[in-house]
Amino acid sequence: MQTSDWALTKTEDGSFTLISEKLGENYHSLHGAYSESMHVYIQNGLLNKIDSKAISILEVGLGTGLNCLLTIENKPVDQTVYYAALEPFPIKAAFIDHLVQAQKNVKMGNNLAAIHINEWNDKIMLEPTFGLKKLKLTFQEFETQETFDIIYYDAFGAHIQAEMWDENNCQKLYKLLKANGIVITYCAKGSFKRNLKNAGFSAEPLPGPKGKREITRARKLV
Repeated sequence: MQTSDWALTKTEDGSFTLISEKLGENYHSLHGAYSESMHVYIQNGLLNKIDSKAISILEVGLGTGLNCLLTIENKPVDQTVYYAALEPFPIKAAFIDHLVQAQKNVKMGNNLAAIHINEWNDKIMLEPTFGLKKLKLTFQEFETQETFDIIYYDAFGAHIQAEMWDENNCQKLYKLLKANGIVITYCAKGSFKRNLKNAGFSAEPLPGPKGKREITRARKLV
């Protein structure tokens, strides 16, 4: 399925991603969208805060909604999550319908539909312990007094959005986190890790998912 420059493509694990040949960019790894999101954002992000009864998450780059969906599916039952998601360029309705139909079960499909269909700028409760607020903003436009326990940093790569990985944005990430909060991302570029450290983070390389040697988790030190 293709709309404009983007095409919906099945990855190796059977889950779907969007790909642009023109930009040379995918929303997820072609080795597996589901497995990549699980490895990076759930196993090395969400589950790092598994002992907390209530957490707040900021996602930079809602995209297909997969990271949000997997957070709902994998958080502890008794953990309350507030999830804010930034997405300046929402995906097309035709893609949403196909992604919903492709989910493993009806509950996941319904949750994914709700992630995309519900209004922007309003907090909604997708489940009794999961609240979502979507904002049609860039990271640079986003301003808040809130701070977060986890930031899923899922922006496009530096060859498309170089500014997303510079020191100014790393300093903004630092300000948006609570004490001992973490940023988790697929990016492992040396320049990005140096920018994180210059902003005050402790940055550690972690083993990556299939097809990627490393990812990065950074912790706010106070």
